[in-house]
Amino acid sequence: MILRVSAMFMKMLGCSGARARFIRSGRLLISGRRTLVGPSTAFYCQRGECLKTMPQAMRRSADKPAGCIAIPKGLISEKRLCQRMNMEINDDELNLAYLKRMGPLSDMILLLRSLWIRSIAREERTAQEKVYFNLFDVIVNNAGVSSIITTLVDTVKAHPTQKNGQKKLEELAASDDLSLRPAHACFVNAHNFNLATDNPDYMRVLKQADFVLPDGIGVKFALRMAGGRLRKNLNGTDLFPSLMSALGQEGWAIYLLGAEQTVLDRACENIARMYPDVIIAGRHNGYFSFADEPALADGINRSGAQVLVLGMGTPRQELWAARNLNRLHVPLAMSMGGVLDFLGGKNKRAPLWMRQCGLEWFFRMMQEPRRLWRRYIIGNNIFVFRALKWRRSQERKGTRI
Repeated sequence: MILRVSAMFMKMLGCSGARARFIRSGRLLISGRRTLVGPSTAFYCQRGECLKTMPQAMRRSADKPAGCIAIPKGLISEKRLCQRMNMEINDDELNLAYLKRMGPLSDMILLLRSLWIRSIAREERTAQEKVYFNLFDVIVNNAGVSSIITTLVDTVKAHPTQKNGQKKLEELAASDDLSLRPAHACFVNAHNFNLATDNPDYMRVLKQADFVLPDGIGVKFALRMAGGRLRKNLNGTDLFPSLMSALGQEGWAIYLLGAEQTVLDRACENIARMYPDVIIAGRHNGYFSFADEPALADGINRSGAQVLVLGMGTPRQELWAARNLNRLHVPLAMSMGGVLDFLGGKNKRAPLWMRQCGLEWFFRMMQEPRRLWRRYIIGNNIFVFRALKWRRSQERKGTRI
């Protein structure tokens, strides 16, 4: 009886309910090789060294240096909470976030967060996990981070600019060959769908985009209401580091378009510092007229960039891309929302714990309450109503997303 009650308690904390798993976890806890709450990887730190200012002093358990303090692996960790919320963040970043505030109070808060996340991120075992799903007639990719990055890299490699010489490219450009048209990738969340419902041109762009990636807890809930399951919550700011790492390995270049000039300059400095292997082939702020677009597209083509990063906000960036796709010869155009504002320091990201709990929208609203309160307080409820209405219409048609 005690074993069953304990197993139910451990399952509520996010651990497996299988008896063998519970017994194994209990033995690890008793032996001290595991803690209930801790990092996702065991660490050894030198005595007297400050974890907050010297993360490089951390040693993995395989080293086992003498005279060190052992920090065992936790059954509940920041990594596990991110996995439950379909977030993919670097393990070292997550472990450092835990080690910086390690202590009894922090562990108790992490435990309470795990209970909250368990309640909002619970998935039905019968939920379908498809590669694509249809939401409001928009085909949305349902892939993991590594899978979508591989797909985007392969898309760039398959573009004529990467396979043909300059003379051949000039011939294709002169004949207005559509093979030079870039692939267009964009992100959708509850706000995007609300805008698209009231803006037919924007909805048309989303339906015609080559890659539409899910962003935000609203899309996750809408998919869950329809019996589906979201593999990963992808947004431009979280996907950007993985994308830059992949581009750096290939030795490719990017062109940045959007944001204010001072913000854009700071974003370029930060990108150059964080991703030294990525070439910034060109940049332009987001303030230009309709008449400037042909010359701007020509400048992007002459830069030789493989990826165009658009950071002009929704739906302006998607509509701009749709108008200029036939002018552009860059292999991939990515509409990434406010990523340049985040990289340039204009806006701040929500703390990790708020992102894990699905509260990043609340953090953004607190930053700009006058501008964003309608989007989140009213808009999120409108989206839920529309998602329910969409699900019922699909059920009447006998189709599933």
